[in-house]
Amino acid sequence: VDRKPIAVPKYLSGPPPPQEDEDPADVDSLAWNPLPLEEFNRFQNANRDQALTVYNKCLELHGPSVALLNNMLSVHANALRLQTARQFVAEEFAKHNLKPDVFTYRSLMRMYTRAKRPQMAIDCVAELHANGIKPDATFYGYLVDYFACQRKLRSAMEVLEEMDRHGLSLPEANAFVLRKLVKKYGIYTELLSEDPNAIHSMSHADLKDMRRTRAAAIADNVKYNRKFYIPRRSQAEV
Repeated sequence: VDRKPIAVPKYLSGPPPPQEDEDPADVDSLAWNPLPLEEFNRFQNANRDQALTVYNKCLELHGPSVALLNNMLSVHANALRLQTARQFVAEEFAKHNLKPDVFTYRSLMRMYTRAKRPQMAIDCVAELHANGIKPDATFYGYLVDYFACQRKLRSAMEVLEEMDRHGLSLPEANAFVLRKLVKKYGIYTELLSEDPNAIHSMSHADLKDMRRTRAAAIADNVKYNRKFYIPRRSQAEV
């Protein structure tokens, strides 16, 4: 039976390749054109092979250092090679009689959150404290941003509360999504500063209303000796 070929929609076939006489400046650089997974893996493997060559050369010429090991770890972490990265930390640091520092755990935390492994990220926090390492704001910021992107507002706020106990404030780079959630649900807290762009993005009336709501929520938190308040589902149904 003769059957007509099925036309593939443009959004599945991707953007057409530029013609030879087409000016590269006119090509849409934002068009959806995903990198094939096999090519991406080849790129990551080639990148790691080059990094290993440089790493071994540095060990030979200059000897081991925490900074050198952390740089090699970041290559594994950026490639999301979870098992390889964990094995590297467990073996290489001990092999050279070195101890991981906060930058080591920064790389691990960023890797776990990018790979969407929340339990590993939480275990990473416990491991850092068990090893007597002082956390920094960037380390916690990755976890706050992950929970915010997953719409887990309570978990994000609990990490913020833990940061406050260590005298840390959330970096602006990790606050964007959380501020959107806080504004949407009206869960304001002194742990998160006011959006610096609100004065430009909101009308005068909306800005005054937001500031009034935020001040009232923070005053209630102070009154009841808490940092934030999110009603439980059982409380909301009463």
